[in-house]
Amino acid sequence: MNQEPDKQNPTYEMKIIKIDGENAIRRLCALQTNYNPSEIEVSRKLKRLFKYLEESYGSISNVRLYSKGMSLQPIITEAVNHLFGKK
Repeated sequence: MNQEPDKQNPTYEMKIIKIDGENAIRRLCALQTNYNPSEIEVSRKLKRLFKYLEESYGSISNVRLYSKGMSLQPIITEAVNHLFGKK
């Protein structure tokens, strides 16, 4: 079995995006007066966030290239607000 790391979806970037994404989703839910979103709701929104980021940037590994600083938090928060904020 080939143990090559996945360069399109590196696990360290996936973990960072998952943590930042989950925090941003929970924060947005709280702002929308959903103070205790279910794990299923958060999980589904995270899946949608990953799909959106892959479509927007070509792959998860490219997201870092578009961030303005060392943190992915601003770019993740912007994506979460775009996807799930009230239109």
